Amino acid sequence: MLFGAGFVRFRQLFEPNLPLSKLPLYPELQKVILGDLKHGDILFRGRDNSWGELGAMVSREDRRYGHVGVVVKQDGVWKVISATGNPLASQGSVISEPLEKFIGMSTRLGLYRLTIEAELIAAFLNEIKTHAEQNTPFDRHYDISENEALYCTELIWLCLNSTLGRDVIPDKAQWRGRSVIALDDLQHASVMKEIIHLDRENMRPIG
Repeated sequence: MLFGAGFVRFRQLFEPNLPLSKLPLYPELQKVILGDLKHGDILFRGRDNSWGELGAMVSREDRRYGHVGVVVKQDGVWKVISATGNPLASQGSVISEPLEKFIGMSTRLGLYRLTIEAELIAAFLNEIKTHAEQNTPFDRHYDISENEALYCTELIWLCLNSTLGRDVIPDKAQWRGRSVIALDDLQHASVMKEIIHLDRENMRPIG
């Protein structure tokens, strides 16, 4: 009985591989986000019972979100670049995927915008896109001391640091005795501002 309950819980952590035609699961979230979306925006997502919610637990204050990516418009199509993978396996990399796929089964979305100059945003996006083109591996060890592999917040933090020539998150969360880039570390970074927060249970924009 205990094993069965644990197995069900374990299975719930995975994002089902649904066809793009059935995503996002809650299209009203995407519809509202599209009204404010801009090239270079930072998009956070959250859903109960997913790998991302394990990542959300590292956040010190705001645990609404479990994953984050960078929004880009390519050939007139909205896509999101993010470092994604299975923490229990060696698979995963920085990928570019359709906005619908990134939103997926999310029940919460948070849209943030960089407050730096346009030319710096362009330089930041060039770095982000390079990691997607190279399929930089996913960092399942969550170790920012090496940059051969990257996790979602680490990717954005690293590219912002390279673009601006400084550490944009000097005060980092601590996890297992070492510094990590928590999702709310990124949310509270001085170089970005919250544009909109959406919760499926309350479709009024919050924030």
